[in-house]
Amino acid sequence: QGEGGVTAATPEFLQGLRDLCDQHQALLVFDEVQCGMGRTGSLFAYMHYGVTPDVLSTAKALGGGFPIGALLASERCASVMTVGTHGTTYGGNPLACAVAGEVFAIVNTREVLSGVKQRHQWFCERLNAI
Repeated sequence: QGEGGVTAATPEFLQGLRDLCDQHQALLVFDEVQCGMGRTGSLFAYMHYGVTPDVLSTAKALGGGFPIGALLASERCASVMTVGTHGTTYGGNPLACAVAGEVFAIVNTREVLSGVKQRHQWFCERLNAI
């Protein structure tokens, strides 16, 4: 989707995916590189749906322009990732992690997230008026 924008899924579709994954013991993975980190007015887009993924990928906005990516996992998934079973060839850079920590602290505030929601409403009103 990226270049053409993000097409939001319906709550029913995501709940159906969650149900299928649970039924077949499969992991539900959400890629929030384009839509996460406050871009929807919640810290992560999945939070609007009441459906929680097992694994979530994030990047880009996580570093506020500084290159970093991250994988977030549920307790159930994270508990089986031990030393040597999951890794990266370039990860863990102390500067990138410090930058991401600061960006996270700034974005994950009521002021920033509610500001995104307000601007979203404003843009929708103005675009619908056209």
